[in-house]
Amino acid sequence: MSGWAEGQGDLRLIPEAGYSPPGLKTTVRPDGTLKDALQQAHGYWESKDVGDTLDDEIQKKFALGYPRDNIIFEDSQTAVLIQHGEAVMRADMADADALNTLLGLFFAFEPLEVTKFREAIEHFRAELPGLLDVLRGAIADAEAGATYRERRDSFIETARKAMNPAFDARDAGEMLIQHILTGEIFRGVFDNAQYFEENNIAQQLQKLAETFYVGQIRRDVDGRTKRYYGAIKAAASKIADHHEKQKFLKVLYETFYRAYNPAGADKLGIFYTPGEIVRFMIEATDTLLGRHFGVGLADKGVEILDPATGTGTFITELIDYLPRAKLAYKYEHELHCNELALLPYYIANLNIEATYEQKMGQYAEFKNIVLVDTLDNTGFGIRGEYNALFQSVSAENLERVQRQNARPVRVIIGNPPYRANQANENDNNKNREYPKIDKRIKDTYIAHSRAQKTKLYDMYARFLRWATDRLKQDGIVAFVSNNSFVDAKTFDGFREVVAEEFTDIYVINMRGNANTSGERRRQEGGNVFNDQIKVGVAVYFLIRTKPGSKKKSRPCEIHYHEVPDFWDAEQKKAFLRDNKFWDIDFERICPDDKHNWVNLAEHDWEAFLPVADKGTKMETGDTGAAQQAIFKLYSLGVVTNRDDWVYGHDTKEVSAKVRFLVKAYNAESSAMLKRGNLEFETNTNIKWTRAVKRDLESGLRYTYHAENIRDGLYRPFFKMKIYFDKKLNEVQYQMPQIFPTSTTENLLISFNTNDASFALASKYVVDLHFNGDSQCLPLYRYKGGERIDNITDFALKAFRAHYKDPAISREAIFHYVYAVLHHPAYREKYALNLRQEFPRVPFYPDFGQWAAWGAELLALHVGFETAQPYPLAREEHPPKNSTPEALALARKAKLKPVRDAAKGYTGAIELDGLTTLRGVPPEAWAYRLGNRSALEWVLERHKETAPKDPTIREKFNTYRFADHKERVIDLLARVTTVSVETVRVLGQMPAETV
Repeated sequence: MSGWAEGQGDLRLIPEAGYSPPGLKTTVRPDGTLKDALQQAHGYWESKDVGDTLDDEIQKKFALGYPRDNIIFEDSQTAVLIQHGEAVMRADMADADALNTLLGLFFAFEPLEVTKFREAIEHFRAELPGLLDVLRGAIADAEAGATYRERRDSFIETARKAMNPAFDARDAGEMLIQHILTGEIFRGVFDNAQYFEENNIAQQLQKLAETFYVGQIRRDVDGRTKRYYGAIKAAASKIADHHEKQKFLKVLYETFYRAYNPAGADKLGIFYTPGEIVRFMIEATDTLLGRHFGVGLADKGVEILDPATGTGTFITELIDYLPRAKLAYKYEHELHCNELALLPYYIANLNIEATYEQKMGQYAEFKNIVLVDTLDNTGFGIRGEYNALFQSVSAENLERVQRQNARPVRVIIGNPPYRANQANENDNNKNREYPKIDKRIKDTYIAHSRAQKTKLYDMYARFLRWATDRLKQDGIVAFVSNNSFVDAKTFDGFREVVAEEFTDIYVINMRGNANTSGERRRQEGGNVFNDQIKVGVAVYFLIRTKPGSKKKSRPCEIHYHEVPDFWDAEQKKAFLRDNKFWDIDFERICPDDKHNWVNLAEHDWEAFLPVADKGTKMETGDTGAAQQAIFKLYSLGVVTNRDDWVYGHDTKEVSAKVRFLVKAYNAESSAMLKRGNLEFETNTNIKWTRAVKRDLESGLRYTYHAENIRDGLYRPFFKMKIYFDKKLNEVQYQMPQIFPTSTTENLLISFNTNDASFALASKYVVDLHFNGDSQCLPLYRYKGGERIDNITDFALKAFRAHYKDPAISREAIFHYVYAVLHHPAYREKYALNLRQEFPRVPFYPDFGQWAAWGAELLALHVGFETAQPYPLAREEHPPKNSTPEALALARKAKLKPVRDAAKGYTGAIELDGLTTLRGVPPEAWAYRLGNRSALEWVLERHKETAPKDPTIREKFNTYRFADHKERVIDLLARVTTVSVETVRVLGQMPAETV
């Protein structure tokens, strides 16, 4: 049954979930309940013994109150399906066809209550914008009242110190709206009307609401939400199992919050942690406490903190796990949790108290949950620095913060947020800055990093830093989070520091990174968070053991386990559910000297010449002793952060978009001056970024310059026009030193920072994502109009000395490097090295041959626009009829390779409904750049796609493939030649590294 359920999409079979029969004060537990993603029951399953009389057993179960709307009874021989109280089908379970038919009817059934519940949610989503307008309008009117302003200002002042220094009147209003709209949800699920009267945060918000939420406003809101709340109460009334109520409440939270505030949901990452992960982590932490410290989670003195509790999942599971005899003391004194957002704080408080009441048989207020931003709470002291404890949203909340900070926390456990930053500055949805924690990260993880581009201020790295500093000297940090710390280059400093700060580390890499591609993506498998997130996941335990008086400190021991390739989400959850911690076969990790834990690279790599390094780049002169690399200057590709605005297919398109953007920016600047303040009010007609906002607040005006439009390579073999301007390109890095003017002649080798085995040359400015995170090595650099060789004197001397040839030129070295970076055997053998750091090149025998290969490849790739077109056959297909509709449909771009039944290339490219190109040789598909062939890059970039930017989509979405069709056909023919010739050259190279 479980397998059938999982095959139906979002349905799951829940074993022995409690059901409350209408009108009866009893609970029944069918063997299985079929639930959807909204935790709504679609049907039930009950299994009986072979010796039972099935029909008699059915009547007995109905007499107890078992549901009758959609239930299967079976005894391993016969299955009976009952719907609406009537037996609609019997099936011999040995008859596969009959059983399939019965199960098909069962799974296709949707109870009326489920339909009504879904309709109520959709109705609420449709009503929500209007409800928000009503409540925001009422709050705006309330601003005129002295009582409201007094209470609001007091709330804001203390909230700034507890949650966010930038907390303002708008935030207070939104928090108040959440309080008003969700009260009935909580009362409907847990029937706890006293909660809002007793909770210290709810009391403060309720006092604020009472100043305006009365009379007609309240009646209006109640009338528009009655259907939604009624559906919730009806659904909750049938859920007898407390844990199922918790799941139901979490689903309501997700659906409500994503409808109410999708940006906030994105920032917080509201997907809750699957139970299999939570239970495994709690049991494993208990096991590790016993092994390393001789104590357990239930013992006095083991203080436990969840720093980002969300809806209270870890604390409620701990309450279930801890022995009843020790729970009362633990609950009152040694279980702690923090939450920043109001809605999950409310839910967590309700869940925790209800779980305790169910287990202990009596209610007790949970006084150790705090509404606070954990990352701001450094009142426990960081390396001798003591920060004054802040005031809080209420006096009681302040007392809770003070009490928590005074406790010697020994276990920090949970699921910290993962989000790094916002994708779009127009969203005004950035993660906050945390100066103290970020400084700690800079002084530790980043200070020890060798990465060229270190970015460690995402949320889970901050929580790791905070937890490390917060932990008592003896203790455990147990987190589930993004797994990038395991092997990402930017986390090399973290790996070094964490091995110094802890004595034992256990990592279980659950994988599931959906941001990969090709075979690697398939190997990553499903995501253990029910495939709802894209980042890979790891469960890990960091243990700090203080050495005893006779025991010296020892090096950190790192234990690592990785789940197998291709496992789906259910297999990964089953692994955590079915295995005890010590049953897992951990591998003992011995980090290399660069603090890599996994995928350790080839040892002869260090003997090769680095193509670039920081020391050489920062050397002030051109002949200094610090020069140890081939190239002096290197640079990332240009980051515009507004590609839709500053890239285009021709000069006219780019000019129109940039003129519009400049005009809109200057209009906003004038409006700010007219308002008399520099408070930014987002005009979403254009793309705002941090740099442009700074310019606006500084009073800078923008001017359009036609000469700034130049050629650029946006993706492999895809040239566009770019408006190359420091104000409207977020970061240009060193590109102005490589191409100072639109007429500057230069060449560069670009490789992917994250996988340097993917290299491609250009004679134009390149985008950051030209071929990954593009790192560029130019042949020349420019300073004050002077052209300077970028191949260092160090490199020239090294090559001439090794090959005993004083005639070797810098340009020949440039060609040599390009050839080595393309060498298939080199890229395969040193694949791991090339993922971890900048390339290094060996001295291969026969420098002249390698330089010649490099020169030939360079000419092909840089000159792709003028390569000899490959003789592809063009096949035309007339439209089905001559109507305008039929012609428009035929002209619609398809731009895809034609594949056979085995998904292999056939040698044909379908351009649209009118034209197919044939005769593409197999070698053309073999030249791959990353996860695509060169031809597929061309096809992909010429498809018609709707621009993401709404203004571009509305005003400037003029690209139609039909207008560019002949040019694309010509380009495909030329890139076919480039591909075939590239494969020919690579085939001449040695089959092994020399």
